[in-house]
Amino acid sequence: MSYGDEEHGIPGHAGKGSALALQRLLKNLGCRFEAEGDMVRIHLGDSLLEVKDEPGEGLILEASITLIEEAPIKEGSLLEVLGGVYKALKLFYQAAAGAKISYELDTSIPGYPILRARIRVERYDELTLRLSEALSKEGC
Repeated sequence: MSYGDEEHGIPGHAGKGSALALQRLLKNLGCRFEAEGDMVRIHLGDSLLEVKDEPGEGLILEASITLIEEAPIKEGSLLEVLGGVYKALKLFYQAAAGAKISYELDTSIPGYPILRARIRVERYDELTLRLSEALSKEGC
């Protein structure tokens, strides 16, 4: 994991190739992220962008957007939540590059609904390049 200048990892679980390149980019940009092998989870406010290899599905890019279940909400809190949502979705859509997107509303945890947007990706190195371009422009 990486939070600011502090970095944590699991020995023997470092990414290789494109995964390692993405992890290095995130570290250089000062992004908050977790990594284990080829899985990378980028923290954007209360939202996440996750690159993972799922058995039977292949390489997946998934945006997890935390939704607000109760109203009213304070304006400052809403702006903070919306900032993370905006950044996560903008990076996701830029990296998706025309892929077919599937959506799912996860209500399995009471009071904590999450909208998941996901695409299947053919090659990690192409996804890393798209994320690199988007993150270099947008930052974390």
